[in-house]
Amino acid sequence: MDHESAGRRLARHEYRGNADPYAVRNFYREQMPLMGWDRVSDQNFKGVIVIRFEKDQEACTVEIRPAGKLNWKTIINVLVVPFNREPLQPPKQPVP
Repeated sequence: MDHESAGRRLARHEYRGNADPYAVRNFYREQMPLMGWDRVSDQNFKGVIVIRFEKDQEACTVEIRPAGKLNWKTIINVLVVPFNREPLQPPKQPVP
């Protein structure tokens, strides 16, 4: 599923294959920065790897998990969503 409107996009894709989950993780860690994405978080909990990237006003979350008893070795879910973030306000100065 993907959708674009008014210059903003939303995408949710699922991929299945036989690559090792850690090889897939390394692929995203190497390739996403080449496309201008910054890695902002990376976690592995009970074999499920979740990596979050940000670029401009978009976030991309990549979830990599073992397929279990299915015919594939790995399932990858990629979610791209827009976000709005206001710049941080400077601290207020005390009144003399």
